[in-house]
Amino acid sequence: MSKIRVEINPITNYIFHMLSVAGVGYDNDYGRRWRHTLPESDIAVLKKHERQLTVKGGEHCGEWYGPLVCEAAKGDVSPEDYYAAMDDPDMADVCRVLGGHYQEYLQVVYPESLRELEPYAAQLQQLLDESDLADRAEAMIGQTLPAFRVMLVNGVAGGAEGIDISDSQDVFGIGRAPEAKWPFIGHEYIIYLLKKALAGTAAFQTMDTWRITEGLAEHYLTRLFGESGAFRQMQDVMDFYRQQKPGLTARALYLRAEAWALLHTIARAYHSILGDDLVGVYAHGSMAFGCFEPETSDLDFLVVVETEPTDAQKRGLLEILLQLEAFAPAKGFEMSVVLAADCAAPVHPIPFCLHYSNAHRAACQQDMAAYIACMKGNDPDLAAHFTVTRAVGRAVWGKPVAEVFGEVPWTAYLDSIRADVADALADVQSNPVYVILNLCRVLAAIREGAVLSKAQGGAWGLANLPEEHHDVICAALEAYEGSGECHVDGRAFAAWAVAALG
Repeated sequence: MSKIRVEINPITNYIFHMLSVAGVGYDNDYGRRWRHTLPESDIAVLKKHERQLTVKGGEHCGEWYGPLVCEAAKGDVSPEDYYAAMDDPDMADVCRVLGGHYQEYLQVVYPESLRELEPYAAQLQQLLDESDLADRAEAMIGQTLPAFRVMLVNGVAGGAEGIDISDSQDVFGIGRAPEAKWPFIGHEYIIYLLKKALAGTAAFQTMDTWRITEGLAEHYLTRLFGESGAFRQMQDVMDFYRQQKPGLTARALYLRAEAWALLHTIARAYHSILGDDLVGVYAHGSMAFGCFEPETSDLDFLVVVETEPTDAQKRGLLEILLQLEAFAPAKGFEMSVVLAADCAAPVHPIPFCLHYSNAHRAACQQDMAAYIACMKGNDPDLAAHFTVTRAVGRAVWGKPVAEVFGEVPWTAYLDSIRADVADALADVQSNPVYVILNLCRVLAAIREGAVLSKAQGGAWGLANLPEEHHDVICAALEAYEGSGECHVDGRAFAAWAVAALG
């Protein structure tokens, strides 16, 4: 017997009956059929507060949805008593309407609803029992639920369903055949498992994470039962998860996607600050190469503008990053604001209007005005960033990469990445992962003209450098792709590599 249980509760049905009859969040034949049972004045009260009473995945959650719909729909307190206990005067009219028609509903509507719901519930329960969905999903995600209650209602066609009303209850309609409904229930069951697996992240805390959590649930459902076809709008997110290396936990998969969601949040905020002057926001570094690791990578991006932002605009850009640092990966953000003209025809060292990274956080917070005044100039690192962006970068927002970034002279790229390992002998003991893998990718660029990530550089080193250095490179790669801890002595490799650079 499945731990997913299909239930029919009169209170749950009544709450959504009222919304459907009033056309609040739902537009269906059910509501029209029973509309004559509700006075037009009461319908008008609910309709007036439609946005406050409704939820729409990925877009909004009305501020009254929780107390007046979600809590009431749990089905353990009669609507008369529940709404009578609400003491918010702003909600008084809505509470009067929602609490005033339950007895009539029980006498006139619910008996007919039961005749419709009960055979559907029996078929659905049988399909869920046969699917072994709960056990298989729990084994895949590594979390368990004591129980999951499918609260079956018949008034939610044309609106939101699969919406949680408690930590073990979800509301589902009967608009699809049971054979098409149980995979949708499976998706929601996985969502509940993910709420446990992703605790402590930004998941389920903001609308900005909605697509990546829904996409992760559908990714797992697809692995279990094949394509459901219910979440085609998540295909790009599902493709992202499918492309990740095998063996990653749900949390590790999510954190990689969360980084992209965070960049989209930043891009939207930057557009609101810069307006049409913003040409685009572009991911480079490990994000672009597809080797981003939440514990060892930073979030690298370029902000391209037509004209230099004002000091007030720069302050706004920095404040956004400071506000979002709690959601950033371990190494934080690295951002540069550059002019479109300098992107189109780069001259090394490339000028920048503003820069921010974790290394500058204290100075930025201590005196932002002074930081803004001094944080501009020419940055030799930008030749490498531009080259990587042109090769593998992704537009988070704005024009395509190819329309914005011109070719950086190869000598400038080599000069830039050589400068990055200029202090390799001194730095290898304190930062072995960064130095060892960087030396590999610089050697790959010099010898083969390759533009590689740190992870790709390490793989190239194992394929092309003397075997005596493989243990050191392997240790650095394992640390980069894992915990970040690396206790290998890389001094001998660094000395050899620096000599090999010439």
